Amino acid sequence: MTSTPPSLPVGRAARARYNAEHPPPLTSATYTGDLLPGRDDDLRWRAEAAARTERRLRAVAHDLVRESLLDGREHASILDDAALGIQVLADLVLGSMGHLVGASACHKT
Repeated sequence: MTSTPPSLPVGRAARARYNAEHPPPLTSATYTGDLLPGRDDDLRWRAEAAARTERRLRAVAHDLVRESLLDGREHASILDDAALGIQVLADLVLGSMGHLVGASACHKT
């Protein structure tokens, strides 16, 4: 492997390094291999995908709990390739003016 003189601009130095290691040499004036996605880009993409999935799961779970509280039935949704089903059973106690004053959860055994 040959070293490139330090006086070359960054783009030319990268092309010179590439040409020294890979036959046949590049004939264009532009080398973009250093601009391709790397490990850091892959990690960032995975983190962004996980954040999107978490936001979507939170919203779907909220909707399913709300719907089940209203009618006491199980509600389900498909997320990607997985099914999520939620059923909430609760006794609601309404005050004299129709306001919710307490709730007790019912557990099936």
